[in-house]
Order: sequence, then C-alpha cells, then structure tokens
Amino acid sequence: MWDGALTFGLVNIGVSLRPAEKKKEMSFTLLDRRDHAPVGYIHVNKATGKEIGWDEIVKGYEYEKGQYVLLSSEDFKKANVKATQQIEILSFVDAKEIDPLLFETPYFIIPQKHSEKSYELLRLTLQNKNLVGIGKIVLRTREHLAAVIPNEKGLVLEILRFSHDLRPFDEKIPAAKVSPKELQLAEKLVDEMKEKFKAESYKDTYYEDLVKLIDKRVDRGEIEASKEVDKDLEKKKPRSTKPVDLMSLLRKSLDSSHPKKKPTKRNAKQKAAA
Repeated sequence: MWDGALTFGLVNIGVSLRPAEKKKEMSFTLLDRRDHAPVGYIHVNKATGKEIGWDEIVKGYEYEKGQYVLLSSEDFKKANVKATQQIEILSFVDAKEIDPLLFETPYFIIPQKHSEKSYELLRLTLQNKNLVGIGKIVLRTREHLAAVIPNEKGLVLEILRFSHDLRPFDEKIPAAKVSPKELQLAEKLVDEMKEKFKAESYKDTYYEDLVKLIDKRVDRGEIEASKEVDKDLEKKKPRSTKPVDLMSLLRKSLDSSHPKKKPTKRNAKQKAAA
C-alpha cells in the first residue's frame, strides 16, 4: 500500500508498508423497511441532479464560497515529494513514555530488496536498547506522527494521534474516599487475577455471538428482526445507581477466585478421627 524509505540521520532503508490490522466486521446492507429492497448509495451532481461515476470526480479545495482549487493525486505528491516517500525518524524514545491514547493504526514495515541488513540492524538496535523511533509519514494526503517499533519478527509502524487531536481529560470526577481495608482487598484481588498477557487468548465474542444469531435466523427462515427481542430490549431497565457495598463485592470476588474444595473420603475420615 506504500513504498518508500525509512530514514534516520544519514541512514536510508528501502521499505514497504503492509496493513497489520485485519478487521473482523460484518457488512450490512441498508434496506427499505417496506419491501426489503436495497437502498443504494450514489454520487450525484448537485447542480444537475444526475448520477456521475468515480472517473468524473476530482478533489477540490473551497478557498472561497463556490470557488475551488482542483487537485489530482499527483498534486498531493508534488506538494512535498520527499515527505510522501519516506518515514523520517526524528528521535528515539522509551516506549513506556508514549501515552497509550495516542496509538491508532498498526502497519508492518517490510524491507525492500538489498535493504534487509540495514533493516535488521535497526531492529536489533531498537530491541536491545528498548527504544522506538518517533517520526512522520504522509499517508492518504495527510501527515501522521508515527512510531517505529521492533518485535521478534521485524519492525512495526504504529500511526500515532497528535496530542492536539486528543480531548483533554477535564471531566470533574466527584472526590471519593477509599479506606485502607478496601484498597488492601482490591490489591489482593488484582494480584489473584494477574497473569502474563497473551493477546491470542482474547476473542471477539460479540462477533461470534452475532454470527450465531444470524445463522439461527437463516435456519428458521426469519427475514425480519424478531419482535420478541425488541420487546425484551424495551423492558430492560437502566442499572441502579444506588451505592454498592464495595467490601462485600471484593470479598465475594476473592472467594470466587478460590473455590472451596469438597473434602475427599480420606479427609472426612481423618476429621472424624480427630
């Protein structure tokens, strides 16, 4: 989807980008409720009302009301050829210093022919130093902040949001007092649930459940949404906002993480003897 170079200092590594994200999304068709006919999406000339094809569409920047500067795909490259053909690393930072809120979209960085050695040298250097490269790249006519991150197999480019694109966390959260005992129980529960992170152990269960629901509807020959389901949704009441007994919930959570074992026959005899 993109070919260019990864640069830092005087080093220039020929690379290509490949999508690293495989979105598992369902494609839904918009239908007319009355006869279930598909609702189309067309491009229409607002002056004539006539439909036009993609080959007749160009991008225009409206610099004044009704006045446009036309731009082609080549024009976007000509604006700054260098910027559109390279990932320029500007600095190296500790990955822990990057706010997770800034991460947006991952891509695989693939070395081009004859660039494998310099690519591997950069990967090993970043990995051994526990650093990531921070730079810029132009994708789809927009400049992005990006992080070049090493892993065991290669380099990954993570598109980052600019800090000014994030809304400030200025919500006023009411002050709440936590007792030492509550904190101790909460920390104990967290310790009980702590484990090594394995991304592959987490699945999109909602997607799988939705597929099962659709398969059932197909098997039954249902082509309309179930009215019973809609009624059930209407009956659902919002969750209570009453104060909860936090200590009780924490204790129950800890008890559930340590289910009581039923005594064996041998244990029962030993107890009786005691």
